[in-house]
Amino acid sequence: MFLHSLYLKLKYSLPTKLIEFWDWVWYYRKCKIKYEIYDYGDTYMATASNREITVVNCYGSTPELAKEIATMRLRVELNNVKADRYIKQH
Repeated sequence: MFLHSLYLKLKYSLPTKLIEFWDWVWYYRKCKIKYEIYDYGDTYMATASNREITVVNCYGSTPELAKEIATMRLRVELNNVKADRYIKQH
């Protein structure tokens, strides 16, 4: 947890390649999901990414709700991709 908070503090002062490497190590290894939540006053917008697929514009009245919606949309998109791959194979 310490490394994650350190990353968030230094995110904008580190070179881009180092940030991409850290994202790969921290989020994308072992099927982890990277979430970003933005505060727009009375609403929140979340993004979710597993490096292959990214969903954006997931709005909610609380950060938890926006994150939940982003998770649901990412799951739906992953299922669509799996279905498309299955159809192409057969």
